[in-house]
Amino acid sequence: MLFSSLSLIFNDRAGLGNQIGLALGFIFAFGYQALGLSWNRWWFNLLALLALAFALVYGIWFAKDPIQVIIYFLGYLLLIRMFELETARDQKLALLLSLFAITAGSLLIYQLRYLILFLGWLISSIFSLSLITISNDRVIQRRAPGSSRLFAFVSSAGILSVFLGFLLFFILPRVGYTLFNLSFDSNRAWTGYSSTISLGDVNKILLNQSPVMRVQIKNHHQPIPGIKWRMKAMDYFENNTWEDRLGVNTNFINYFTRPVTINPKPPPGQEIVQEIYLEPGIGPELASAGFAYAYLLPYQFQYFLCYFNDYCALPILPFERTQYLAYSVLPEYSESEINQILSSIPDLIKEKNQRWLLAFLELPSGSESICELAREITEKEETPFQKITILSNFFQADFQYSLENLPSGPNPLEQFLFNQKIGNCEYFASAGALMLRCLGIPSRLVAGFLTGEWNQTQHYYLVRESHAHAWIEVILPGLGFIEVDPTPIPAQLEFIEASFWAEHFDSLIFLWNRWILQFSIQDQVRGLRKIQAEGMRFRYSLQAPIREINARIRAKPIAGIVLIAALIAIGALLLKLKPGTRTGLRGLKKFAPDQRRVIKFYLKMLGHLKKRGFEVKPSSTGLELAREPNLLPEAREALEKITRFYYQLRFGNKELKPQEWAEIETELKSVKKLI
Repeated sequence: MLFSSLSLIFNDRAGLGNQIGLALGFIFAFGYQALGLSWNRWWFNLLALLALAFALVYGIWFAKDPIQVIIYFLGYLLLIRMFELETARDQKLALLLSLFAITAGSLLIYQLRYLILFLGWLISSIFSLSLITISNDRVIQRRAPGSSRLFAFVSSAGILSVFLGFLLFFILPRVGYTLFNLSFDSNRAWTGYSSTISLGDVNKILLNQSPVMRVQIKNHHQPIPGIKWRMKAMDYFENNTWEDRLGVNTNFINYFTRPVTINPKPPPGQEIVQEIYLEPGIGPELASAGFAYAYLLPYQFQYFLCYFNDYCALPILPFERTQYLAYSVLPEYSESEINQILSSIPDLIKEKNQRWLLAFLELPSGSESICELAREITEKEETPFQKITILSNFFQADFQYSLENLPSGPNPLEQFLFNQKIGNCEYFASAGALMLRCLGIPSRLVAGFLTGEWNQTQHYYLVRESHAHAWIEVILPGLGFIEVDPTPIPAQLEFIEASFWAEHFDSLIFLWNRWILQFSIQDQVRGLRKIQAEGMRFRYSLQAPIREINARIRAKPIAGIVLIAALIAIGALLLKLKPGTRTGLRGLKKFAPDQRRVIKFYLKMLGHLKKRGFEVKPSSTGLELAREPNLLPEAREALEKITRFYYQLRFGNKELKPQEWAEIETELKSVKKLI
């Protein structure tokens, strides 16, 4: 009951009133039981009725989500029941309510701590039910099991329950949908990423260390330096705000069994496959590194959208963690290729099919001073690549990164460039993009995340909200784009390796998310196919030795006959030993240790007689067998002594002394010799 209560108290979606109320209530309940108090049952029944009435009224007229009201009604009902544990019936009812409560808690908690609470509840409930049964046996004067037997039963039952639970979890088909789509209010503030970026709205930004996503790159056991995770690209800047005005390019149908290619001609570069676990609440955009050319999404999404600005998004905002595969290329261009493409921009925009480039050269009104500064900085540079490099170095040398005292006013970008020279990544990327446009270099602003923290244990990146970032992409028509990041990134946001304990703890969270919360029907299919493949591989591995044995038997038939005869002899020996090892010994666990011991002596005596040819029927007794005329007087006397000891201990509950046990062993040996 304690663990089921904790599953309702320690969750992110419980209100403070519910947490305090349940916690104090259970403390009072434990104190009530510890002090042995006894109040009239009528008061507790009245409290249960009041709780039901309140839950109905609040759930029907006031609650945003009635399911949550039902869950907490179970919690308060369990709290009331904990004051009434006088009879075995009350205790079993409380355990049943705790089962409902721990099950309901799974709708509120999806973190790793729920597994700990569930395992604690499972073990404690089995132990409690065993104690209730033992207490009931003592009341009706039945023999209670010993402590060792009780411990073995509870341990084996708990292990078996966990094993069967996990087996059913991995076998039952995964539908990919939750039973209830619970939506609760969240008080989390996102620090950097947004579908639009506005400058000058805030003066200070606080870092948030909440995880945003975990990314595992297939076949990569070492981090890739400088990798970034794109979310959304924006082309239009006006009134200090960036937006995506180009909109949707194509809707793609999701096949969910194979990747959907969105760009059949990706640029040259290093190809990577990313398995991404995206937390809910960020947005519908799909994170990916570099130039994404294909996606493999969960089958609950029938289609997805891809935009002109080279990013894709889900059709709806997911309320659950989303797992998918992104196939990308990290573009690699030579300096000559970049210069050649960018130098041809003035000629390209004159063609009708290249007018889309104008969106990445458009400047907001009042940009004259920014353009003048850009031309002044790059007046000595000749090639576009050199101009891009000198602009990036300009920001790295003369400006300072900060999340406090951010520029404000009607034109915060000019305030940043000419006065304060202090800002966050949004100011650096915005100023850099506009200055590149002033030089005739098409560019856009990209919102996403920095590399994050590398987990060496499981080989994945942990990306937090504090890693939210904005940078520039220079458009290369016909090739793709290149990243330009003018922001002097502070040391605390650069790529780091997690500490030992943080790394291993987050590894557990990652495994919990991957193989419990995100375990899908695709994983089941892959697992079954792997089992099938391993079975075929094992079968093929046996074919070679079987063929070799057949060849040797054909070459030497006598050896084959000897081998078959030996196998038959071994089988006959096992069949002969089987009755002697099992007959008559079943069901001995229900007897006391001394009774089991004397029964074994008695059965051994009957076994010796049977081996010597005496007819031992199921109804034969030791005294009847002692009257056999073919027995020697000494053997007859030994049989009678063993049988008397057996009757006294088996049916008379007599306790034998050590010398009497020694006498039984002596008589059994004499029986074996004399018959």
